[in-house]
Amino acid sequence: MIEKDDDKNYAYLAAHLTTGEALKNILDALEGQGVQAIILKGIYLASAVYEDLGRQPGSDIDLLVKRSDALRVEHSLNQLGWKAPNGVLSSLIENAKPAAMNSLMFFNPDSLVSVHLHWHIINSTWPLESYVERIKMEEIWQAAVLAEVEGVAVRGLGPEHLVIYLCYHGFTHFFGKPVYAEDIKAAVARFKGDINWDGLYAQADKWGLRWMVEYCLKYIKNPRTGKYPDVYWLYFIHENGVRRKALFLYHTLFPRRGTMAAIISLPVNEISLKRYWRRLMCR
Repeated sequence: MIEKDDDKNYAYLAAHLTTGEALKNILDALEGQGVQAIILKGIYLASAVYEDLGRQPGSDIDLLVKRSDALRVEHSLNQLGWKAPNGVLSSLIENAKPAAMNSLMFFNPDSLVSVHLHWHIINSTWPLESYVERIKMEEIWQAAVLAEVEGVAVRGLGPEHLVIYLCYHGFTHFFGKPVYAEDIKAAVARFKGDINWDGLYAQADKWGLRWMVEYCLKYIKNPRTGKYPDVYWLYFIHENGVRRKALFLYHTLFPRRGTMAAIISLPVNEISLKRYWRRLMCR
């Protein structure tokens, strides 16, 4: 029920209704190809977690697909009018080595809705490959739950995975917006009776993210507006061993070519030493 700050909440509601129409068209197209997708945040949180489209401000579609389906999904999005820089997706997903950059934005000139396509829950321009290596996406797909968003059947993350993911998302974004903490609080409250906390912490341990989850669950009890965690250095500190720490620093300065291509929206064959030099010189 919309009560508080009506103008803002009606804007959220209108955005989600527009998103819902786009989401239905996209899921219909993917279903026709036999492709499964999980909705990570935004309209899924508004509907399945907040249970009120007027309370959560997400506006784009965060779509998680299997890595092996990503190019087919790109084709479907292209047919519906959503485009991304040419060649970037293939350069990202065909990299044999684990990469921290596991998403790409798609835009449609005829729609206010953008699509953020993911094929892993870790997505960062920082070199978080050690977490990518630990997380087995098969476990996430097996634990996915079914829900309904505006009459559309969708998949969402299982409760334990959702809490861990929202912690990762809020933490990585410095809790720069109040909604990042609110999303975690809402998910914990919504699935309070369904969350297996021992299982959640065991999963976070397995993924190397328990330190982050514990930090975030403590943080949301007393969010400190304007006083964000020093996220980069906490990631650095929690890299195991001198070699991993050295690689973390190296790949911060010199991201893999696919990551660079995604950052500056260019085909990977245009990523040259000159591009890295400009990055170092902040130009």
